[in-house]
Amino acid sequence: MGSYLKILFLAGGAISYYISFTPPNMTRNGNVSMEVHKHTFFDKVVLNLSIFTKMMVTLSFLCEILVDAIAIIHQSMDSWSVKIVCPSETANLNFLLHLFPEFQVGAILMLAGAALRLWCFKVMGRNFTFQVAIKTDHYLVMHGPYSYCRHPSYSGGFIQIMGLIIMHFSRGGWNRECGIMLTKAGWAITLYLGLAIYSFWSWIKRAEYEDSILQQKFAGDWKNYRHNVPYKFVPRLW
Repeated sequence: MGSYLKILFLAGGAISYYISFTPPNMTRNGNVSMEVHKHTFFDKVVLNLSIFTKMMVTLSFLCEILVDAIAIIHQSMDSWSVKIVCPSETANLNFLLHLFPEFQVGAILMLAGAALRLWCFKVMGRNFTFQVAIKTDHYLVMHGPYSYCRHPSYSGGFIQIMGLIIMHFSRGGWNRECGIMLTKAGWAITLYLGLAIYSFWSWIKRAEYEDSILQQKFAGDWKNYRHNVPYKFVPRLW
């Protein structure tokens, strides 16, 4: 039962990551009703970065689902089809198919982070874009998740990516059990981790810039909002 639940967690993680890192609204060059700010390198590549990382994450989840499914069918790690995506000679079938507590924690974090981001998409509506953009009829959103902290979508992203890392590197996770970091595919995992760290840093810096843009546009309303919601990412902490 645990092995089937693990596959459901993996599928849910892949789907939730793909949806929550897909822009709900697109910015278009030449749109006179929207001012797009691209003051950093991250702002210029964020859309391409989201596509690239979605492909990497989806592929890694598909590989792990494939390993688990084949292992369930054959009840052995000796199948040639398993060796293609799980090359480790020391891979343990029981560990690979077991649903360890830390893996469950990672999966729950992924789903919770995605739920938070999707909540932000819904509350922000047409104002939510992956680029820093201000519309002529832009309005200040102060309810929903934005009543707890000012940049909850970034918080959701932090939570999701941390959950993803826990899932893959915990006991029973694909990277750990199949020794992926020791193969040629390990560079892709390392690249993703580097991009994740870069995204974290960029989100923190971008939040400061977004605050300054909103302060310029909404003046007194923004001042009151910031007074009522002083936290950027984590209520009562940060």
